[in-house]
Amino acid sequence: MIQNNIQNQFKQALGLYLLTLFLIGTGLSLAGLIISSDWAIGFGFGVLISILPQSYFALQVFRISAAKDPQRAYFAMMRGESGKFLLTAAFFALLFKFQPDVLAPAVFSGFLVMLVIQIFGSARLVNQIKPAEKIKIDA
Repeated sequence: MIQNNIQNQFKQALGLYLLTLFLIGTGLSLAGLIISSDWAIGFGFGVLISILPQSYFALQVFRISAAKDPQRAYFAMMRGESGKFLLTAAFFALLFKFQPDVLAPAVFSGFLVMLVIQIFGSARLVNQIKPAEKIKIDA
């Protein structure tokens, strides 16, 4: 019961986290229109290259309860991290192959800004989850 409550809390927080990342990235990309439309487009591609693999990682890691099966959870985390790395590399390669005139500094700026936001957002997400002893058990 406690484990299910924690998983439900985490899934809700994770969904909100991914939506927040997308909204922040979209807002920053639109703000890039102040500089130029090319900058905004490149920044937006960088944002997507950051968010999509992060979403894949999150789905892999949090679909298995570590309390129920720690070994499967470990392998899911490794699979998620490997997939995130490969997806990131593939997205960069595809972008620069099919859009060679995209502004590379804007793409990498979007990617790095979102990476920093993801790091701080992940720390905040973990801190949102209440410890098991504070969760009320429904009787």
